[in-house]
Amino acid sequence: MSLYYLIVISFLRQTFALPNGVEVPIKPEYSNWFNVFYKSSSLIPLFKSKEKTYYAGRYFRVTFLQAHLFCKLMHMHLMTISSKEENEEIRSLLEKKYSYSGKTPEMLTAENNNVTGDFWTSGTRMLDGKNWIWMSTARYIEYKNWGPGQPNNKNDHCILLIKNINNFVWDDRNCNCRFFFICEKPVDEFSLYISKKHESEIRKYYRTYFD
Repeated sequence: MSLYYLIVISFLRQTFALPNGVEVPIKPEYSNWFNVFYKSSSLIPLFKSKEKTYYAGRYFRVTFLQAHLFCKLMHMHLMTISSKEENEEIRSLLEKKYSYSGKTPEMLTAENNNVTGDFWTSGTRMLDGKNWIWMSTARYIEYKNWGPGQPNNKNDHCILLIKNINNFVWDDRNCNCRFFFICEKPVDEFSLYISKKHESEIRKYYRTYFD
């Protein structure tokens, strides 16, 4: 059995306590994620842009912090978007891969069994409730691509990339909500696959946090 497969199973089998103390069990739809990792063995395909390599976690939904942890397990970081050009690159990659072009969120939901184009980024203001930063780089967010009327809720502290009719825009959301996510890595540090090159380090991380 693949090491990555074991890591994913352990990750998904963890229960995460909500503020009211209620634990959230693993849901049936995660079984598809197990199949993907099992079949891919130690090679997991990635998207490649000019400067970054991306992994789109579109098989199960997690909270903001869970997405951050999972990207770390993959030796990647939760996505940052630093320019209009980068936002356009991500839009193009997602539309080519998932056929989002020209489709509304309602159309995508109907086609994909409640799967829409919503992805966690590493954008957050959890530290002080005011200043938006990229958690993956600890830098203030300068380029912004908020959707109409956003951000609109002082209690929502994390940034979600959502599918608009013709583009992907940002929305502020509660960090404990569960959405898909995108991990990234500089392109010069990665091929188009995650291999067993870092196996020993990943195994150490696995034993520390999940054994």
